[in-house]
Amino acid sequence: MNMLAFAMGGMIAALSGATLVQAFSWLPHVGLIPAMRSFVIVVLGGLGSLPGAFFGGIIIGLVEAAGTGCVPDPQKASSYIPAYGMIVLTLTLLLRPTGLMGRRFASGTHGKL
Repeated sequence: MNMLAFAMGGMIAALSGATLVQAFSWLPHVGLIPAMRSFVIVVLGGLGSLPGAFFGGIIIGLVEAAGTGCVPDPQKASSYIPAYGMIVLTLTLLLRPTGLMGRRFASGTHGKL
């Protein structure tokens, strides 16, 4: 099962890299913004929670769209987009350290559910 999950993850990464190269130039930092956005979405939703990642993506998308409309200069608006996700992540983790749908592990379980 672990090898299957790793193989599927590798296939998805290869497919996303191949489609990303079609739209952008082939540079080492081309996937930095999508990787950072993905990290923010997963941590916001709660590590290991698929519904949390779904709702985290919805929240980040709405916040970034609303935040882009608040900046009067449209050329500067796109440079602020990654900051909106980090602000939402910071505020969420201050209020709820496990994310939106994350669970705390009971002491003594050593990572077992």
